[in-house]
Amino acid sequence: MLEILPRLWSGEWVEHRGRFYPFPRLRMNPVPSRRIPIWVGGISDPALRRAARHDGWLSDLQTSEEIAACVAKARRFRAEIGKDADSFEVMASASDAFSVDHYRRLADAGVTHVLTMPWVLYSGLTGDLGQKRDGIRRFADEVIAKMR
Repeated sequence: MLEILPRLWSGEWVEHRGRFYPFPRLRMNPVPSRRIPIWVGGISDPALRRAARHDGWLSDLQTSEEIAACVAKARRFRAEIGKDADSFEVMASASDAFSVDHYRRLADAGVTHVLTMPWVLYSGLTGDLGQKRDGIRRFADEVIAKMR
């Protein structure tokens, strides 16, 4: 599927008779105005190899150490196929990142984006919208503002 999408996004006529996702001749319209990056998730070696062939990797909920190890492995896989490691993006969900220093260490390991629910850091898994809002504001003040 990952190889089919860019063909579909080209605006040209495409058909596919592969084992998975067969479809007759078609053309997608409108086409994207710019290239759409493809990010791949998963923590197994095959998943990281697949991510390395594309634009980025999405972590699972992992420790910072586990994320750093996966990023290093994906970058190594990129190097093996002649792709630039610096153009590889990473969105991580770290189970143990709570402070500016934690997020800076993730950035040093190659993380370019973070996926988090900041209210959980302060109020736990709450359904209360006020607590969620307060947690987002607190995270903005205590972490995001200091990352600049």
